[in-house]
Amino acid sequence: MTKPKEIEHGGGYELGHAFRGPGYKTPTADVGDGDNQGTPLWLFNLLREEWLFSGGDLFAAHGNALLGRYWTEDRPIIARDYENAGLTFWANPPYSRGNIRAAAETVRELTELGNRVVGLTRAEPTAEWWWRTLRPVCAEVRLLDTRLTFRGQPNLYNFPCWVWVAVPPMHRRGEPHVWFWDASEIHDKFIGKERTH
Repeated sequence: MTKPKEIEHGGGYELGHAFRGPGYKTPTADVGDGDNQGTPLWLFNLLREEWLFSGGDLFAAHGNALLGRYWTEDRPIIARDYENAGLTFWANPPYSRGNIRAAAETVRELTELGNRVVGLTRAEPTAEWWWRTLRPVCAEVRLLDTRLTFRGQPNLYNFPCWVWVAVPPMHRRGEPHVWFWDASEIHDKFIGKERTH
């Protein structure tokens, strides 16, 4: 793995010609607590098979990024640099109060500029950041069939989570389609029963 270097546009970091992000090479114990908890790898791999994530990892830290191109709190994405790029980004935003609202605004801005963002957050249908900012730009919401254990954590997360797909304006059809997603069953059937956190 090469040392992270700044990319020319959009802030953030890009890892040389690495196929996999640094999160794959980071021991679970180094992922972090609080806002730096890592996405469970089994869930990310399942979503990456479907969406490819050509844009990068929007809300990463150096120890938990899952893609070769990623942005951090100190080097956030400059959304206007990706206008009409038609990319698909991965987002597991920080869940703390002020950070989740700012992350939702970033997602909304990227979709307004013609990109797609697939994200994982706790399921909070009445939260303002969800109701006013993310929900209006989403085409679908997948309620997960299982509680998650985030990388870097020994126990299950206390709240249910969902995966949402935020899309450009031309792909929105009113309210998002909400459905129950048997993610763990699909993973076991098509990828294998061994799930890594």
